[in-house]
Amino acid sequence: MVARASERLRLHAGARICEVGCGAGAFLYPMYRASVRRVYGIDYAASLLAISAALMPEGAFVVAEASHIPFRAGAFDAVVSNSVFQYFPSHAYAASTVREMIRVLRHDGAGLVLDINDEAKREAYETMRRASMPPGEYDRLHQDTPHLSFERAWWLRLGVECGVSVQLYNQDIPGYRNAPFRYNVLFEKTPRWQIR
Repeated sequence: MVARASERLRLHAGARICEVGCGAGAFLYPMYRASVRRVYGIDYAASLLAISAALMPEGAFVVAEASHIPFRAGAFDAVVSNSVFQYFPSHAYAASTVREMIRVLRHDGAGLVLDINDEAKREAYETMRRASMPPGEYDRLHQDTPHLSFERAWWLRLGVECGVSVQLYNQDIPGYRNAPFRYNVLFEKTPRWQIR
């Protein structure tokens, strides 16, 4: 999955990449090991960022809100967020985060938002989640942490608003039970519009 993301983002050894919601660095670390040393990450959890910093000493990791990325405009060749958007409090917060991701991209940069809950498949996804949990557990978890889902058209509208091209493609990770209910978004600062 990381290798495919690296290809879509056109990463090279000298590239600068930032992950929004990087946690302990599980997504960035394979890139770092493969020679992309200019890795940056933000997360809300300082304890997880400490792990990222220990694993990737040449990187930079900062405690920050996803909707307020603390780096200058145009700082990165690529920006990514993996399996984070479903935990955001609202679509407005998600839109602010995407605008920030675009702001910190270079003029020819690309961004990926991975593992997005598909609104069109939300009922089937929630049915699968409920069936996989002990009785009562789903209701308790859903009440505490409902998962945000997104219509595919939401991304296209936001892309038009922000002046970036948007490509949507289905999540395809063998053995990942959420894959049939999720998709990914690639956005670029060059205007080409496609849905896949």
